[in-house]
Amino acid sequence: MQRASAVVVPASVIAELRTLVGAENVLSHGHELLVYECDAYTLEIMRFIRATSEKHGLRIPNVFHAGDGNIHPLILYDERDPAQVTRAVQAGEEILEKCVALGGSVTGEHGIGVEKADMMARQFTPDDLEAMKMLRRVFDPAQRCNPHKMFPGS
Repeated sequence: MQRASAVVVPASVIAELRTLVGAENVLSHGHELLVYECDAYTLEIMRFIRATSEKHGLRIPNVFHAGDGNIHPLILYDERDPAQVTRAVQAGEEILEKCVALGGSVTGEHGIGVEKADMMARQFTPDDLEAMKMLRRVFDPAQRCNPHKMFPGS
């Protein structure tokens, strides 16, 4: 991924970005917008998340620190509604697949969680995953530390 310390976004993009991330989160001066620490894929993934939100009929606000490429889409759903739960899971998987397709990761800076463990197989080869398991066994030979939270199929 090409990273930049500052990117000047043309005025033609400002309105779309305000719609994607919320007007209160976009600071503009004159006819240009300065977005600090933004990578080249931020606008593309934000468009995709918005389209995914509309496709599944779910609100997906975003919190992200674009300088290191981390996005944190917050998929809002009512856990009492099984249909919403299903759509939320599908939306999350689609967003993670797009992140991997853009050269990103399913893990982010917080590591993997139970809801994303099965997505690791979309990013890593079986050999990669086996190497990770071997390394983990060095530090946890009895496999007692969160045994069901790290690898696909756990």
